[in-house]
Amino acid sequence: MAEIDDKIVGTMGAIVNIGNQEDRIAECFGFVVDKDWRFQHLGSNLFRSLYDFLSTTGNAEFIIVEARTANSGGWKIVRHCDFIPLGLEPYAHKMPVGSESMLLTGKISVNALAQRNLSNNTSDQVYRLSLPILSSLGCIPLSINKNISAYSFSNNLAVSQLLLLDDGYELSLPELQDNTCHIDIYEEDAANGPPAKLSILARHKAGIVSLQRLEGKDTQGIRYQRKYFVAYLNKQPIAYVFVVWDLLDHRMRILDLRSHIDGIQGILIQHALEIVVAKIADTPLTVVVDIRADNVRLIATLETLGFSPTVYYPALIAEGAYRVDAVQFTRLYNLKYDECQGLVDLKEWALAFTLASKITIK
Repeated sequence: MAEIDDKIVGTMGAIVNIGNQEDRIAECFGFVVDKDWRFQHLGSNLFRSLYDFLSTTGNAEFIIVEARTANSGGWKIVRHCDFIPLGLEPYAHKMPVGSESMLLTGKISVNALAQRNLSNNTSDQVYRLSLPILSSLGCIPLSINKNISAYSFSNNLAVSQLLLLDDGYELSLPELQDNTCHIDIYEEDAANGPPAKLSILARHKAGIVSLQRLEGKDTQGIRYQRKYFVAYLNKQPIAYVFVVWDLLDHRMRILDLRSHIDGIQGILIQHALEIVVAKIADTPLTVVVDIRADNVRLIATLETLGFSPTVYYPALIAEGAYRVDAVQFTRLYNLKYDECQGLVDLKEWALAFTLASKITIK
C-alpha cells in the first residue's frame, strides 16, 4: 500500500503458495493507483516493493501477473520491473467493452531457473512457443519428442495401458475379458469434494498442474459451477478431475486431476468437456488447463481434443531437487482466435508481440 500525507494513493497484493508449498508460486492482484498520482512512477515503485518483499522473504520463486491488453498501463509497469511475457490468455475476462484477452507475465528467480529439469522432452508446438521466452532468459529449451501417442479416449482399456502412479496403491481388478477393464465416470457433489483417498494424492503427478488461481467476485453465489468427475474401476475410485466454470467470463478452468493410475487422463478430460459443452449451445466458451511441459502423452491428448499451447512457464513447479516447466493449453468454442488477436496491441513490447503471433488456435 502506498500512502502520501495520510492518504492511500495505491494498492497491490499477492497470494502466495497457489500451488504446492515447495513450488513457491505467488500471484499478484488488486493493482490500483489514484488517478492524481499516475504517470509518476508510483505504480512501478509499489510493484517493485511487493516483488522485493516476496523474493527476499522466500515466499516466491515464481510470480505471476495477469495484465490487461486493452490498457497498456498495466503491462508497461510489469515490463519496467523486469517481468517477461509468458503468453496470451484469449477471451479471459468480461469487461465493459466485451471479452478481453490477458497478457500473462512472470518473474522467475535465478535459483529456480538453475534447477530446471532438462532431461525430459516436449512436443513440437510447445517447443516453438517456449523458444522466445527461454531465449530471453538465456535458458535451454526441452528437446522435441515427435513420436507422441495420446492417452486412450475409450472407457474400455487394456490392462497394459494402465500404469501405477502411486507405489503404495494396490490395484484390484475384476474378472477380465480379453484383458480389458471398464472405467465408469460419475459427477460427484462438488460441495463434498473428491473421495478422501484421492484428495491426499500428490498434486501435479498425473500431469495437470494444480494452481489455485485468483477468481472474480461472486456476491450472489451463482457465478461459478464447480464440478468433480470421479473415475471408478471395479467400484473403486481411482481418479478425479476438477473443473470450475465461470458463467460470467464464459471460461472454464481444468484445475486439478489426481489419479492412482496413469492412462485414464484422456477419458476424464474428454468426459468433463462433453458434459459442459453439451450445455453451452452457441454460447462462447474458453477452456484452459495448465500441465507439465514434459508430459508428452497429455500434450498429445489435449492437441487431439483441439487444444493449443498459449502460455509457457519455465521452472514453474518443484519436484525433488529440480523444477519442471509447464504450459497452458487453451480450447475455444464458438470463438475465433483471429478476432481476439485484432483487439490486442502489443507492438510496443517486442517479446509479447512475438509470443502472441506464434499462438495458433484453430
